[in-house]
Amino acid sequence: MAGVNSMLHHLGFSHTRPTYTLAKEDEQKQQALAQEIEMIKKLITDDMLPLSAESIFVPIKHCEPHGQK
Repeated sequence: MAGVNSMLHHLGFSHTRPTYTLAKEDEQKQQALAQEIEMIKKLITDDMLPLSAESIFVPIKHCEPHGQK
């Protein structure tokens, strides 16, 4: 591992060690969330898929500054 660190340092990379660790979440809440996500996935149909940016583009009328035409 030291060889990899020295090689990365030589190539201009750097790293820091984490200053904290994430707390463990409640296992039951995680399972409930996973079940809810799976249920939502089953309810989604093809016509509910997200729209592309092109399909929701709304042209804006060009407005002249007040007093100009």
